[in-house]
Amino acid sequence: MIIDGNVFCGYYDYSPINADDELILLHKTTFIDKFPNESDECEIIIFNLLNQSSYKIDRTTAWNWQQGSRLQWLGPDFKNKIIYNKLIDKKLKSIIRDINSKEERIIDHPIYSICKNGTNAACFDFSRVANLRESYSYANLIKNSTTINPKAGNGVISINLDSGEYNTIVRIEDLIKIKPLSSMKSGSHWVDSPFISPSGKTIFFLHRWTTDNKQNGGFYSRIFSVDFTGKNLSLILDSGTANHMTVLDDENIIFDGVNARSLNRFKKYKILNLLFKIISPFYQNFILKREAFRQSLINHYYYSLSKITKETKIEIKSLVSMGHPSISPVSKNYFFADTYEDTENYRHLYLCNRIDQTYKKIESFYSQEKYNGEYFRADLHPKWNVSGNKVIIDIIQNDERKVIIKDVKGFF
Repeated sequence: MIIDGNVFCGYYDYSPINADDELILLHKTTFIDKFPNESDECEIIIFNLLNQSSYKIDRTTAWNWQQGSRLQWLGPDFKNKIIYNKLIDKKLKSIIRDINSKEERIIDHPIYSICKNGTNAACFDFSRVANLRESYSYANLIKNSTTINPKAGNGVISINLDSGEYNTIVRIEDLIKIKPLSSMKSGSHWVDSPFISPSGKTIFFLHRWTTDNKQNGGFYSRIFSVDFTGKNLSLILDSGTANHMTVLDDENIIFDGVNARSLNRFKKYKILNLLFKIISPFYQNFILKREAFRQSLINHYYYSLSKITKETKIEIKSLVSMGHPSISPVSKNYFFADTYEDTENYRHLYLCNRIDQTYKKIESFYSQEKYNGEYFRADLHPKWNVSGNKVIIDIIQNDERKVIIKDVKGFF
């Protein structure tokens, strides 16, 4: 099924389709070729997959092209309540809405990741991210983000969705103290992608910092875990490159990046990081698009990682082009993986089998060149439905944003 009309779902870590496979949550826009400004709203839409009808339930200015407004179904039933972020009276908050009774409840803090039982959420400081990685925050926060302390402040925030209470359980200062590196001294720090385990007990997140004061030397990433209570903060990967994660359980994740022993480890040190900046143009022009050679040089794969052993294991070694891993909601043996555009402007979607370490191509999608590499690009961001037999992706086709839903039962 293809849903058109300049609509998109967002990130890859939750299902936009309800548990009954009848309704899908969408963001609807009036443009697709620029980053939203402070007054640009997108509509929050519920689309009925059975009769092809839709209706608007709200508007929000708290959205971006990568992750939307974090619009998602609320557990444990994933069919009656939704949650999303919204700017209200110039303050970023989240809305819980019952789609049947129309009852609305305002949480006095934005959300990012939600536990499966729908009682708790985790978040980061969107203002801090706005200062350091604009395309993953909201336009209304960017102009006010320059006062953020680069080495102190909110890291991971826990939210009780029943009471509305929220607390900072990890601060930036806490992270900087753990195995400090020389490259930390000149950079600005932030927390990214706090994902909650299915049980709700563990939060996995990225600690990132820019590797120079001008914020043009790239950034360094480490993976941490922490209990939802804020206890047992642990550095579990210190490789420098860790991007997209998918959580298997309280102890294990899969991530897109490199292991701690790769060539990338030299980015830990400020003086050697200067060398990376010098050779960066060569890397971009001659290595980045040669996937097999790049793999042999920096060991960039999907890895599974245990917070107990802190050991990494390559997942699907024959798959050399990395993107967003999304674990099946019904089996830890399968995950979706997508790619960015290749040299012919195609993005590819794969189903990965962890049992025999193989993958199958589900489909390839042409990606219009004028949108590639821009803030307003359309990454596939493959998402499962709750039953684990469909994939939902975002594309741009013929200058229009669309959502594709595909049955994948035949690929297992």
